[in-house]
Amino acid sequence: MKDVTKSVKTGKLVDGVKKQVEVGTVTCPIYETVEELVANVSGETILGLFNKANVIRLQGNERAKHQDKAAGKTKRRGIAYDHCITTEELTQYVNKWTELQDYLDSPEMEARVDAYIAASE
Repeated sequence: MKDVTKSVKTGKLVDGVKKQVEVGTVTCPIYETVEELVANVSGETILGLFNKANVIRLQGNERAKHQDKAAGKTKRRGIAYDHCITTEELTQYVNKWTELQDYLDSPEMEARVDAYIAASE
């Protein structure tokens, strides 16, 4: 078994914008064999956790079959950068990476990306 420290983040309003903020850390045991897991965690707990995770996994697989293949956040930013932002707008964000990312996620740019995607279909 080894321990891994993971950060814990949650959405918080920062300057009026919802951002992921680290609120703490947790140390998680990582079991390397089934025998090690069974020696450290009760069978009832293992079975309960597996069944819960398995239900979530199977529901996700079924849900995915019925969802539109919409562009994710990273893809939408790429479309915004490649096709929707003007040269004049882009020059305003030279050496301002975070501000550029915020602008690419802004409602104005979201509308432009939606229009670009609609026109491309």
